[in-house]
Amino acid sequence: WPHSIQVSLELRRGNTDAAAELVRDLVDYREVKERFGYMPFMWIRVGLAHGELAMVQGKFERAVAEMDSLYVVLAAADIWYLRPDVLQLKGRALLAFGATRGEEARQVLGEAEVAARRLGSRRTLWPILTDLATLAQQNGDAAAAAVLRDEAAKILAEIAAHIKQPNLRAAFIRRGRLSTAGSD
Repeated sequence: WPHSIQVSLELRRGNTDAAAELVRDLVDYREVKERFGYMPFMWIRVGLAHGELAMVQGKFERAVAEMDSLYVVLAAADIWYLRPDVLQLKGRALLAFGATRGEEARQVLGEAEVAARRLGSRRTLWPILTDLATLAQQNGDAAAAAVLRDEAAKILAEIAAHIKQPNLRAAFIRRGRLSTAGSD
């Protein structure tokens, strides 16, 4: 489980090779679930790490398949924790296919938004809104994209206001601005 968190950190740093090396040591999330099913955060994070790496490596179909598999298990167990993350990763992978899977991406990201709002998870909501804004922009709806980006930016600012260490707050804001900038 800790390796799965390290995978995410390495990917955020742009160290794809280091992340891939860590993933080689990860077992499939199903094995982790079998052993530690009572601790969903462990096995869900392992599944997400595999999907995140696939996404960064441009293996979008694999990322979609990984998240579909993980989502089925989450839904069957009625686990909501990290469900928005799973859906958002799938939605981002679908966005990478462009217009050919745009409607599917919109549906998945819409479901991710509902799940994040249901949980009250601002941490997952702002990137979902950013992805929905990207999709709206791609579909020629600049006004809807702006509204979504504005909501994402407000959530980002609210979260940042609670980070007391100036250097961490600045890094968080920089990362968020890159996501909400609308570079689509």
